[in-house]
Amino acid sequence: MNLKTELYEHQQIAFNKLKDIKACALFMDTGTGKTRTALEFANYRLEKNKIDTVFWICPVSTKENLIKDIIKHSNYSVEDIEHYKNQFICIIGIETISSSKKYYSKLLNLVHKSSMIVLDESHFIKNYKAKRSERILSMQNNIEYRIIMTGTPITQGIWDLYTQMYFLHPKILGYNSFYSFAKNHLEYSKHYPGLILRAHNIDYLTKKINPYVYQIKKDECLDLPEKNYQVRYLCMSNEHQTFYNYVRDTMFNQIDFENLQSVDIFRMIGYLHRVASGYIDTDFFTNDYDFSKKKNKKIKFSYKNHDRVKVLHEILESIDLNKNKCIIWHKYNSDLKFIEEELKDLKYSKLNGCLSYKEKSIQLNRFIYGDNNILIANIGTGSTGLNLQVANYMIYYNNTFDYAKRYQSEDRIYRLGQSKNCHIIDIIANNTIDVRIKESLDRKESLSASIKKAIDKVKDNKEEIQKFKEKFLNII
Repeated sequence: MNLKTELYEHQQIAFNKLKDIKACALFMDTGTGKTRTALEFANYRLEKNKIDTVFWICPVSTKENLIKDIIKHSNYSVEDIEHYKNQFICIIGIETISSSKKYYSKLLNLVHKSSMIVLDESHFIKNYKAKRSERILSMQNNIEYRIIMTGTPITQGIWDLYTQMYFLHPKILGYNSFYSFAKNHLEYSKHYPGLILRAHNIDYLTKKINPYVYQIKKDECLDLPEKNYQVRYLCMSNEHQTFYNYVRDTMFNQIDFENLQSVDIFRMIGYLHRVASGYIDTDFFTNDYDFSKKKNKKIKFSYKNHDRVKVLHEILESIDLNKNKCIIWHKYNSDLKFIEEELKDLKYSKLNGCLSYKEKSIQLNRFIYGDNNILIANIGTGSTGLNLQVANYMIYYNNTFDYAKRYQSEDRIYRLGQSKNCHIIDIIANNTIDVRIKESLDRKESLSASIKKAIDKVKDNKEEIQKFKEKFLNII
């Protein structure tokens, strides 16, 4: 037997619907078992002598977890492309395809008509102009069987589907270019080029893709325990709040609102988020600091305010860590040292982009299987592809601006196999950008996307720019 585990009912429904078509999409919520479902397709096609190899493309950060999942559910041989020889499943990172000509060329030489390709977290190719998208699309004619999988196929609008469906087959939507797709379905602003105002004929697109898609949400198929949310607010010290306000006002006054650029606003928000996270430098007050100059685009962040990390410590003290495991999400690698100093008497693992593949594996194993009951994880590194349902507490030390990452990170613990109530706690600094970020995430919206949309609407209109300027200062 090639497969070790049985399908759940919803996985069987997906298989029955799509098993006899060459290209299909599994738009299944994180934690509902996309990997196991895809393995069923691979096994079915192998037994019918339709395929002899599977090429599985996934985010680099999820490769190790994917290998473990494949071994858990099947007897198939699996290997990373770096060491791949004749294994049935070859895994390659999405980022590797765009960054490494060597391994991209190796993949091109390996793929053939009798192979199947699985594109995991397919929303990573929603931008048709991206190098990774172009390279992945270039392989479609060389492979007969294709599967795309993601729990978040649409993060901005229906246009996110174009590249994903085009990869499956151009005939699904019936457009050979994004231009022709946009011409029929997207309405752009006449005043602000590139700004999409709305999408049209969505029902038509839904009918076109429906035969090729299986979609399901967790609450439709899983009997999961309750998920509880809590916000812990903190009031920054007078010194810290004064510093925050000074940075905000200084940067705000240096923005050229007559020639407003999204990047200026994003830079400002990034600095303010770092300041709200604990950075404070009183020497800053004595400098005539010009944020717009190239040499000053980066501040060396020195964390001196302990209000946030003290709240973190208080939260951890309220959790029985002998019976529960907890993940602490943070946005910046520079947060890590500060958090570690406060938690030095506790056992913890850590996960971030600075660790090697082997180091990440060691750290995760100590958390999942060992007696380290805390995982301090960078949300950019660990928000996708990891099975961390051993934990039932999550603390967001600070937040991502990206709703998709927030959604994916929560689902590391809220998935098949979770038996405990899940507790999700946000640490928010009052009177800072923290509040706006959380409000944006609660609306299922990325802060950067909403700000860019707002800027595109007022750009080149002096009266509207002034209104935006007055409103913007009040919300940060």
